[in-house]
Amino acid sequence: MQRLVPAADAAATVDATLHALSAWPDLVPQLVAGLAHPAAPVQLALRRLLERVLQRQPADVVFAVLAGSLDSAFSRLADA
Repeated sequence: MQRLVPAADAAATVDATLHALSAWPDLVPQLVAGLAHPAAPVQLALRRLLERVLQRQPADVVFAVLAGSLDSAFSRLADA
């Protein structure tokens, strides 16, 4: 059984967890992947978290996404 988090609780959780922003850019690829989660409240919470991190540390987020993309591309080339 899957537990769904109400949107209001998810928003409060996002606010409560932003105190350590220096760690968030390392997690951006996983957060982006989580946007495909089947539960809308989870998608909403992740989107809000990504938006806030992007507002506060745009260069770090862009770097994390590009680095993740390049790593994935190089892995596919190595496997070919």
